[in-house]
Amino acid sequence: MTTYELDNERIFRGDLLLVNASHPLRAACDRDLRPAFPRWPKMLLRRPAALAVRQTLERIGAGDLIVPVSAYRAPSEQKSLYAAALRKHGEDYTRKYVALPGCSEHESGLAVDLALNVKRIDPICPGFPYDGICGEFRTEAVKNGLIERYPEGKEGVTGIAHEPWHFRYVGWPHAGFITENGLAFEDYIGLLQSDTEPGKPLVTKDRKSGIVNEVFHVPADGGKVTRLTLPDNAVYQFSGDNDEGFIVTLWRREA
Repeated sequence: MTTYELDNERIFRGDLLLVNASHPLRAACDRDLRPAFPRWPKMLLRRPAALAVRQTLERIGAGDLIVPVSAYRAPSEQKSLYAAALRKHGEDYTRKYVALPGCSEHESGLAVDLALNVKRIDPICPGFPYDGICGEFRTEAVKNGLIERYPEGKEGVTGIAHEPWHFRYVGWPHAGFITENGLAFEDYIGLLQSDTEPGKPLVTKDRKSGIVNEVFHVPADGGKVTRLTLPDNAVYQFSGDNDEGFIVTLWRREA
């Protein structure tokens, strides 16, 4: 067994941060950003998200059929975008489709807006249908850890209108579980917080590889660090939830 000490400031960092109007970003995302699209070098994402998007596009042979509309946004850019949308479209429309400054996933470097490459692309609501090459992207994207962040029917949970063009990196196995069970990301984080703990994980298995995935939530201790003892025969990843603690993801081979 190995004991890990997690700095409680890490609650606000990681690939599984919940970012919405009730959970604004607390840590700046100004590191680990890199181009996600060779032809658009100014479209930046954090490394795992950039890799996931690029691999998905390459595997489906998207070429120029799918183009990026928006990736990482600096806080100042999000503020300007929100103000411009208010002036042009009004408050109701803006609150449906543009996150409040400080509360946008684009500021995390983990989210991207994509569009089917047509002559005219709406910068706020780009077209990204469910068939053709865009449908192929959705299917492959989940395997690479990407989810459609704002699904239809979950507007009351996410606080954002249905956005079929907005994809968020969460990694595997999270993307698979979220998509297969028709969850919003808020639903998933809530499930982990309420129904899992060390020794009581959410378990999924990959029959082909024999890999067992275990995911559980650990509330942060009251001090500066949270201590957690875990077995040695597994690989772990830790992420803050941007709320009250940490999400631990474990990979091991089935015994």
